[in-house]
Amino acid sequence: MLTYLRAFDPAEQGELGDSAEGLVDAAAIIAGRRKLVFLISDFLMPEDTIEAIFEALAGHDVIPIVLRDPRELEDLPRYGLVSFADLETGGRRLYVMRPALRAALIADDAERSKRLRSLAMRYGRPPFEIVGKIDWDRFGAYLMGEVG
Repeated sequence: MLTYLRAFDPAEQGELGDSAEGLVDAAAIIAGRRKLVFLISDFLMPEDTIEAIFEALAGHDVIPIVLRDPRELEDLPRYGLVSFADLETGGRRLYVMRPALRAALIADDAERSKRLRSLAMRYGRPPFEIVGKIDWDRFGAYLMGEVG
């Protein structure tokens, strides 16, 4: 498996090889007996794509893990120019940050997290969020069903 993953080139996978929608196709590869699937992502994709991925993996025990960089929102300045990069598309956008925009971005993120939690719960379990470093004790408790 490690050899395969190291040699894997998403660019060779065709049209969906460079997007999250490829996860729906990937779910077909693991079809069959119920499996434990760790779905690790920033989940910054359209909600219908997330739902399609969860639906495609519905026959498995899915553990959604949200990876977050603490600098994404917590370190946003109140004022100034901020450049955001989209890692999937490689595109960049420049924003003039001000308190109202900062507050709106933080509120949007909180709402997106709430919708992701609700969606994930419909398919089994709440997402586990990792911000910066992994808290292994908290992760262990989550896997044991003690933390949601």
